[in-house]
Amino acid sequence: MRKQIVVLKGALGLAVVAVLALAVIVAPVILQVSSVELHQLAVALGLGLYVAIGLILCAIFEAFNLLRRIARGTAFSTESVKALGWIKWSAYGVTLTFAAVLPLIYLWADGEDAPGLLLFALILTAAALVVGVFANILEQLLLSVVVMKRENELMV
Repeated sequence: MRKQIVVLKGALGLAVVAVLALAVIVAPVILQVSSVELHQLAVALGLGLYVAIGLILCAIFEAFNLLRRIARGTAFSTESVKALGWIKWSAYGVTLTFAAVLPLIYLWADGEDAPGLLLFALILTAAALVVGVFANILEQLLLSVVVMKRENELMV
């Protein structure tokens, strides 16, 4: 079990590096290129990108906390339920942010004649929604396990 947790923490670490690279390198380039087509709306696109990046980093931080609790053997606790709640709301926030930015991406993709860009944005939006729904299901499942654990502790 320890090996799997180390692998997952490593994957989350790589995800943090990738998201930070997106924030430092890719997002400014996207804003510079899109400002030609979108003019003043490029600021809204940039704001949306950085809000989504912040929410993704928040979800990754809570996933680290969740893995730490699993390693300690305290996974079935209310703190874990709260961590899953943060992950869920972060994913929903990313979904809403991407959905709000989709019209701007459409204008940019239309001006650049790049329909794959819009498809990529739609896939990212759907992926964030799937993560949010999955985290919601896990949160409800973990909450029921925590309630059963408390009931069993009271019986003994």
